[in-house]
Amino acid sequence: MTIAANDLMCGTVVMAEPICCPTTTAATVVTTVTAVEVTAVTTVPTEAALGTIIDLGAENADFSTLVAALTTAGLVDTLAGDGPYTVFAPTNDAFAALPAGTVDFLLLPENLAELQAVLTYHVVSGSYLSSDLVSGDVVTINGAPVTVTVSDAGIMVNDANVVMADILASNGVIHVIDKVLIPPVEPEPVTTTPPPPTPPPVTVEPVEIAGSISMPTPDMSGALFSAKSGKGSKSKAEKKTTKTAKALPVKDAKAEKVKSAKSTKMAKVSHSMRSG
Repeated sequence: MTIAANDLMCGTVVMAEPICCPTTTAATVVTTVTAVEVTAVTTVPTEAALGTIIDLGAENADFSTLVAALTTAGLVDTLAGDGPYTVFAPTNDAFAALPAGTVDFLLLPENLAELQAVLTYHVVSGSYLSSDLVSGDVVTINGAPVTVTVSDAGIMVNDANVVMADILASNGVIHVIDKVLIPPVEPEPVTTTPPPPTPPPVTVEPVEIAGSISMPTPDMSGALFSAKSGKGSKSKAEKKTTKTAKALPVKDAKAEKVKSAKSTKMAKVSHSMRSG
């Protein structure tokens, strides 16, 4: 069977009987082929073909600690849901850089609330590519905000660096960071015991007493008189004795004087007698 040149050029399928397509120009054929090739190259997978944030984390060995923590905290279903969410995902090395024993402590059943607080501090409600981020605070589903800093040097979340951005998932986007974000600790409320109420001032009502109370005035005249009497009064015998005691020295002095005069006189007489 003979095939014409124009049959090859227009892509005729060889069948039992030759079918000739309408005559076309080479330019038309080239345009048609080119269009088909472009359509095949630009075909991209739909969102249904992408995994969820949890699926992508489970497929990457660098997120094994994060996935284990999310499982323990009961947050797998949340991040596998519709979302959308933006997750700042710490790597295994970021978890390993925490103080020794921190990860084991957070994974204990009695510390579930603390673990959930840390993990939800890495999740923002809504899907934000790196081109959507601007410097400022962004509230996480934890309730506390993270501080995003966008500069020529890159993107930082608090003090963590975004080392890989824009990993697309069916329910959001993942940005890989090199540190674990620690939520701020709320200070415990200080309970103070209020001071006891100040008692009202006591008002003393004046009491009226019928009549008047007179206090007896002690009679001190007798005591004074007795004191004076006791001090200055003496019996007649005592007065006479005192007077006599005072008078005796005077009488004695006179007697001595008289006696002396008599002695002198006698001495003169005696002398006169001796002389004669």
